[in-house]
Amino acid sequence: RCDLYRKILCFKSKKRKKNESLGRRFMIKITINDMVNVFTTLKDLMDKNFSGANAFKVARLMREMTKEMEAFDKSRVQIVEKYTLRDERGNPVVDESGNIKIKPDQIMACNTEFSQLLNGEIEINAGKLNESVLAEIGDITPAQAMALEPVIDFEE
Repeated sequence: RCDLYRKILCFKSKKRKKNESLGRRFMIKITINDMVNVFTTLKDLMDKNFSGANAFKVARLMREMTKEMEAFDKSRVQIVEKYTLRDERGNPVVDESGNIKIKPDQIMACNTEFSQLLNGEIEINAGKLNESVLAEIGDITPAQAMALEPVIDFEE
């Protein structure tokens, strides 16, 4: 009777560990900088044709990354607002290219804060794409391949 109880506990423990590992399998841990690069490449791929399963995975990854990109964009805007050079009316000063100018004495602090933002890690609620996606893409530039690397699951 005691052995049966241990077997049941062991089975439940293994099942719980398997379920926990499956949950983690569907989360992608990535830096914000890598996410920005992946997002840009995924936008280019959204008009490509994929098999049904891969199309669903690409679409889900894009949807989840879009949510994270919106949060990143809000943080980026907050950093720029914090360090923006303003005129006497409080309006942002822009250069001849239309870019907002940063207070000269705050450029280093702005760059540091922005760098910390880009190097932050997040988890995206989606699974990695199978490497078969690469074959379905067809022509891909080395830059696109490098950008997608953090979200491709290379089977060994």
